[in-house]
Amino acid sequence: MVLSWAPKAAAGTYDEDLTINKSVTLQGAGRDVVTVNGAQTIAANDVIVDGFTLDGGITLDDTANTISNGTISNNIITNAQNGIRLGWDADGQGVDHVTIENNIISDNLAKGIRFANTKEHKTGIPQRTSYITISGNEIEDNGSAGIETYGPGSNTIINNTIRDNGGNGINLKFDDGDVVTGNTITDNDGPGITLRQVTNTVVENNSVSDHISEDIIGTCDTVFGGKGSGIHIFDTSEDNTIRFNDIKDNNYGIFIHSHPKGDLRPSGNSINHNNIADNSNYGILNALVNPLAPVDATNNWWGTTVVSEVQAMVSDNVNYSPWYANQDMTSLAGTPDENNKLTLPTEVDIVVTTTVGEVTVEIPAGLTVTGEKGWTGEINAPEVKLISSVTIIPESGTTVSVSAVIEIGYGDIKLTFDKAVRISIAGQAGKYAGYSRAGVFTPITTTCTADDQTIVDAQLGAEGDCKRDVVPDLVIWTRHFTKFVTYSQTTVPPSGGAIIIFTGDTTAPSISEINVVAGSNTAIITWQTNEQSISWLVYGTTTDYGLEEKTTTYKTSHSATLTNLSPLTTYHYQIKSKDSRGNMGIHTDRIFTTSALEEEITGDINDDGKVDIFDFNLLMVNWGDSPANLTADLDN
Repeated sequence: MVLSWAPKAAAGTYDEDLTINKSVTLQGAGRDVVTVNGAQTIAANDVIVDGFTLDGGITLDDTANTISNGTISNNIITNAQNGIRLGWDADGQGVDHVTIENNIISDNLAKGIRFANTKEHKTGIPQRTSYITISGNEIEDNGSAGIETYGPGSNTIINNTIRDNGGNGINLKFDDGDVVTGNTITDNDGPGITLRQVTNTVVENNSVSDHISEDIIGTCDTVFGGKGSGIHIFDTSEDNTIRFNDIKDNNYGIFIHSHPKGDLRPSGNSINHNNIADNSNYGILNALVNPLAPVDATNNWWGTTVVSEVQAMVSDNVNYSPWYANQDMTSLAGTPDENNKLTLPTEVDIVVTTTVGEVTVEIPAGLTVTGEKGWTGEINAPEVKLISSVTIIPESGTTVSVSAVIEIGYGDIKLTFDKAVRISIAGQAGKYAGYSRAGVFTPITTTCTADDQTIVDAQLGAEGDCKRDVVPDLVIWTRHFTKFVTYSQTTVPPSGGAIIIFTGDTTAPSISEINVVAGSNTAIITWQTNEQSISWLVYGTTTDYGLEEKTTTYKTSHSATLTNLSPLTTYHYQIKSKDSRGNMGIHTDRIFTTSALEEEITGDINDDGKVDIFDFNLLMVNWGDSPANLTADLDN
């Protein structure tokens, strides 16, 4: 039967072998109430099949033309050779941009989803099935692989449950640029995920577990139980990224080997930031020998903090140090060399939610850590410490109020770096910063010239640090780890000689009545606050600002004079005011534009739409700071 219309099928059972050769929507009343027995074929673009039990499967037949942009959704697909077949091998023209979503694909004799197989490596005919999205399906109890691709790739396999199939859970072959993410892959008879001649593919955020077959893999008959691998990488699979996966309770977490025909070898693959725990043999077995080809498996959690047990999780030929020292993957550990140095080959971002807010530590790739005697190689996650654990001696005539104490590294044992590490502390913009080691507090007084790795690396010397507000956060760039402190400092005399004061006042000053008088080379900016505050103003030709004017007197009427400006230039500025309890008020970015050189400025200084005595008074208040060519023409 050839379907050339757009029916809506009512509940019931239909015995039909359909060929859909026009762009239609075939809508069933629901997969639990509409069954179509027979082999269904799609031979047109933009076909939607939704809401059926398809007892006999469905094939996208591309022998006559390319098949594009269809959707197969919300069906039960069962009792076929292959549940869904995409393309027709060497005779096919290609299938692309098809979505397969929210189906139950089960009890098919071979594969749940099978891509066309032209055997390009033998026939020379290129693979033609690409840009397929497979999402939200339950793929189970099929006789062979749950999903098998066959190039050229750029497919997305996301949020599927793939279990109890007779072969691989997902078998990727000859693909480039796939994304495999968010899938639960468990208890298949073959490996959970196989990569054969796959390149530039990301496998992330999957749960891959309970692959325990004791059979060998035919292409590597020397490894008993190789089929029971969570992830299997072989042949010329190159430059793939395996990250953020839970890979546990398999024979082997990850098994890597060459193809025996021609010794075709994987290379350039990275395996980082995974939970590779509780696999019965190795977490990673790398069988690439003669010559050795080490694999990058740094920064993973191996299910233990005991160094000897971590070492037992990996075979030879695996670069596993440093590793995560906790399951949350917020602390690192490794084995320092004879000079107490440890290199972190890959970038590490650690994010910890603490009682003072989110703390983010960004460690650049290739950083070398040097520890003092007694360091075991562990780098602990940010941890909030008691405010009483540090003592800050205020400057004369000031008091301090500590906001947060955050320890990073290895207690009081000094860790230093050959590159800067970025620490961001949420909501602490405007605070002072410093660090404490062995009871000695040191303020951080240097301002970072930019929030940029390359620039800060050039700015900081050995063990140096600097700080910068990235509103609303405080950013510290440092070449060492220790206890970092954020605090407020005021010019109010200390009461009773106290060093640290605690306050219930958490309300920041509000900023209002902002006025700007700009000349060609100078500008006066005035504003009001609703409580006594000290203020400062950052400004520049971009929102990076870079320049600053400060006041040190607590008052409610504020003024800042900016000098050495360029004529006819737009400047950005931001006003900040802080009360005696350290609460910070920040106004959003504003702009002004300087006048032409020697241009006379007359008129409405306070921007109220007229020139009057109030403009004159404002001029008098700021007389000593006013540009030479500023006038207020009250006659006009």
